[in-house]
Amino acid sequence: MLPTLLGSVRRLLSDKRIETALIVINVLGFLIGAIYWYGPQMRIVPPYLWPWLVDSPLSVLGFAIALPWIRRRPHDWGAQMAATWAVFSNVKYGLWTVLFWILWWRGPGWFTLESITMTFTHSAMVLMGLSLLLFYRPKPLHVFLAAGWFGLNDYLDYWRGIAPTVPAGVDLRILQWEQVLMTTLLTVGMLWLARSAKPNER
Repeated sequence: MLPTLLGSVRRLLSDKRIETALIVINVLGFLIGAIYWYGPQMRIVPPYLWPWLVDSPLSVLGFAIALPWIRRRPHDWGAQMAATWAVFSNVKYGLWTVLFWILWWRGPGWFTLESITMTFTHSAMVLMGLSLLLFYRPKPLHVFLAAGWFGLNDYLDYWRGIAPTVPAGVDLRILQWEQVLMTTLLTVGMLWLARSAKPNER
């Protein structure tokens, strides 16, 4: 049953109309997210740090680039690197945002249109990131390069202070260690996939 379901998802994502819609939606998500959520921080953080600041918006832009690339050229080095980065990023920051809103609801906040919408869209990010694995298997080098990027991102976020600003009542330390854990788990999981790939998938 699971292989049938995964095959159906793969065919759905291979439909040109669905693919185009996802690209447009995610490019718009990048623009809206960067301006709405990170705009104030972008005014005070040096531009050279922006790629590590705008986490979720850059993640969905990465998906918009990786999906058509990896679907058409699954054995291309650049396509595999882009897809591996997008898997890491969408899963990692999708879960970060879901956890943030859970902490918000448990603490000072309440259910709002913004919180519910962002929980839904960032849950979708996790599924989008994982869906890229239907088209290829990662290579260890790509995994280590992505792990280095996101390890640096964790360091800059939580030890150099460019993490998204969170309201009082949300414990940033929980989000900090969740992100370190996710980087570790994604690295281990992607390396396992690389090791278990069939020869024709490498």
